[in-house]
Amino acid sequence: ALYALAERSKLAVATSKDARTVSEILQSYGLIELFEPGTILDKSAGISKRAHLEALRNFFDCTWSEMTFVDDKVSHLIDCADLGARLYLAAWGYNRTQERELARKRGIPVLKLQDFPSLPFT
Repeated sequence: ALYALAERSKLAVATSKDARTVSEILQSYGLIELFEPGTILDKSAGISKRAHLEALRNFFDCTWSEMTFVDDKVSHLIDCADLGARLYLAAWGYNRTQERELARKRGIPVLKLQDFPSLPFT
């Protein structure tokens, strides 16, 4: 699914983990080539996902409406809701029914893994 998305979109990772570990994981799955240098942002790029998204918008020189942000924490999505990016809660992540319901109440779609490839990435 990521290969198909990478053909039509630019991919990035925003994580609270360290970039080295994320790069090693992507490398082990043969996915590292899908990410340009500088597009795996960790805690050194900012303490919030909002800061990560701002850095990525500048890096890619795009508008908020061209960005799609998928996260497994509804609090991260709510914090970024006013930016104008498309937001999705990853149903396969570390969230429960309560977080999914909160996302729906806030107008944030809950994304199932099988629907990931059909997202409106630009």
